[in-house]
Amino acid sequence: MVVKSFTESEKAIGAFLFVLGRAKQNLIHQLERSLAEKGHEHIKIRQWLTLISIDEGMSVKELAATRGISKQAASKICEELGQLAYIHMKPDPADGRVLQIQLTSKGRKALRVGFIKLNQLKEVLSDQLDERLNGQLIQLLLTIRHWE
Repeated sequence: MVVKSFTESEKAIGAFLFVLGRAKQNLIHQLERSLAEKGHEHIKIRQWLTLISIDEGMSVKELAATRGISKQAASKICEELGQLAYIHMKPDPADGRVLQIQLTSKGRKALRVGFIKLNQLKEVLSDQLDERLNGQLIQLLLTIRHWE
């Protein structure tokens, strides 16, 4: 059986995807480690991303739409965050069937810790690139994010 070797272009694309995947894993690891070091060892990236998506008083349905996840997934994450005391759910005064999400002080602290770490990582990256190249990198990543 003859195995076709990859072209240089195909190898470059594979290397790009590998590096991009490793970079994502490293960023997640850095963020989760920083959270753990500051007393938030039980929070994972999907939960932290949910915290940053919460507007005080929004419903689980609204959160799901904001995050682009199912209502069931948003409910599960909210249940986890509630058990960990990062959020509090209270009935909507206008419609008691709807629960409003509110961050607790612990939730706000976890957000601060995460944003501090992300800003530190951004500074490290900014030191490696000039302003123009940094802007191009951000545009490239935003383009990839919106690929269909």
